[in-house]
Amino acid sequence: MAAIQIVAEQMRGSAQVERDINAGPARSFRLKMTSPTFPTDASLQFQLDVLQRFHAGEEFVNWFGFGLTNGGAAGTVGKDGAVSDGLPVVGASFDGRARRIRVVATVPTAFVWGLTIEEI
Repeated sequence: MAAIQIVAEQMRGSAQVERDINAGPARSFRLKMTSPTFPTDASLQFQLDVLQRFHAGEEFVNWFGFGLTNGGAAGTVGKDGAVSDGLPVVGASFDGRARRIRVVATVPTAFVWGLTIEEI
């Protein structure tokens, strides 16, 4: 499955987006940041929180995300020996139940970024 853009790479600051996820088969996916500048600029930071709720009127609760991440990691070698493109990525599992998600991205210093989601 090709990556699906959920936040266009036109954002310049913090953002909050809500999306419905329909019921379907259980699967795993990867949420990845896109940005032309984040990988090479160590002064930039990005934090991602994905919350979920199953019924209207319920409070959103934490599902997954990653803490404040610094930019400038392009070209670093990871534990698996792969060279990093410097863009934060997080994997998660979907149990098949319909839900509404809220994606909250915190960007202390504005820069161009976006988010994609891809089934793995």
